Amino acid sequence: MKKLKYKSLLSSLITVCAFSALTVSCGSNTPTEQNPPTPPTNNNPTMPSEPEPTVTTKSQQIGSFTINSSIQTTNETSKLLLNIEKLSLRRNRHENTYEFWASGILTDAAKQSEFNQVVAGINKVITSYLSDTYKSKIIVPAKTGNKIFADPKNITGAPQEVKITLNNREITLVKSQTSKNLELGELGVKGKTRAEQTAAESIANVNVVYAVRYEPKIDSSSLLGLGILDIKITEAAQLNPLLNQLPINSSESGFKATGISFEDEIFKASSFKAKIESVSDGDTFSVIAQESKTLRGGIVITQGESYRIRLSGIDTPEKGVGSGNNYVAAAPFEYSFALHATNFAEQVVNSEKFKNDIMVGFVSGKDSYDRITADIFFGENYQYSYISEIVRSGHTLPYSNDVWENYLHNKDKSTYEYNLYPKIAEAFEEAIKNNKGMFNYFDNPADVSLFIYLIKNNNRWHPFYYEKTSKNAIVKDYVKN
Repeated sequence: MKKLKYKSLLSSLITVCAFSALTVSCGSNTPTEQNPPTPPTNNNPTMPSEPEPTVTTKSQQIGSFTINSSIQTTNETSKLLLNIEKLSLRRNRHENTYEFWASGILTDAAKQSEFNQVVAGINKVITSYLSDTYKSKIIVPAKTGNKIFADPKNITGAPQEVKITLNNREITLVKSQTSKNLELGELGVKGKTRAEQTAAESIANVNVVYAVRYEPKIDSSSLLGLGILDIKITEAAQLNPLLNQLPINSSESGFKATGISFEDEIFKASSFKAKIESVSDGDTFSVIAQESKTLRGGIVITQGESYRIRLSGIDTPEKGVGSGNNYVAAAPFEYSFALHATNFAEQVVNSEKFKNDIMVGFVSGKDSYDRITADIFFGENYQYSYISEIVRSGHTLPYSNDVWENYLHNKDKSTYEYNLYPKIAEAFEEAIKNNKGMFNYFDNPADVSLFIYLIKNNNRWHPFYYEKTSKNAIVKDYVKN
């Protein structure tokens, strides 16, 4: 009897479950009441779905060419895509390079002009993209002391490579170098008035431009003709002190005796006593001879006569070049440094202490302006070399001749090069390492030559520099440690 009751109860439960399952399975016959599908669930909530990129597009028409550019940006990454209708990339297999090409540019001058404008337009788009995307991430290091420039080699934050697409070809912009420059504006323009030149002495700042340059490549081949692609960072650099307050360094306490005796017969034949008549600039004087004699090479010196002297081992910044109607005033920035050299000469050899008794020594001849080329020696027993001391003051770059190495190699003791070039090199090193004169603002002579010597460049300082800038010999190679 109990078994029968259990069977009846089990049968009822099965019937109810079956009916319930059928109801769930079939649901309602009315479509509007159909249960909606269960939405998919994110089984990994830590992995959000990828956001759609934002796209900024621009179009520029140049003649029959169209430059289409778009920037795709996702999160913190972006990519520039360029498409230029009627323009193609052509490979030069002999040189393993690529170049831009368009039909008709070799025979149609108008088409050639349009083509050049298009390539310039592409450059502008890429340069703007680089600047807008990466400039804010670039960090320029701090400057040292009063230097105008920071070291561009220590600039950080610029990407090593940037990928862009041009006409469906991937182009890699490879970081190639960092550089620096001065934007002097009117301060760097020659031919200014004396008032404009003088005003430069009180300027407080100059604009410094750092550039991170990129070279375009397709695979490992260079893409030619695109011009300079760089990111520029401009800063205002303070001139400390102002140019008209820079120390002249004319104190005798800083001078060093040469050890040369003009009583030595070997030097008498190329020297004569004189007094300073006037100073034109830092490397050109007029003197009055204090004795009559004929120098080596047949140069006749007459007592009481005036002679123009061109200092042979230096080249100071210029106030101007030429004469008369052909005179051209130096740029105001260079003029300010030329005044420092002139002031050094006035305060030293044209001072009351020294000007009435100087030795014009190591006369080597005359230049094209009929000026005697020599050095000026002054002080007790003429122990100081003017050229050595103005170099030590930092107000000039030294200037080498073409035969100096022969004289040092052969140890020709009668020559200026053998006796004074090592001392000038030593003075040059002191000026640089002690931040004297021009080196208060600039780290090295290459920068001085490039940014100060604007009207007439001086690249003859290399032999005197304590570091080799090429495979060529320097004076230090011949000086025993």
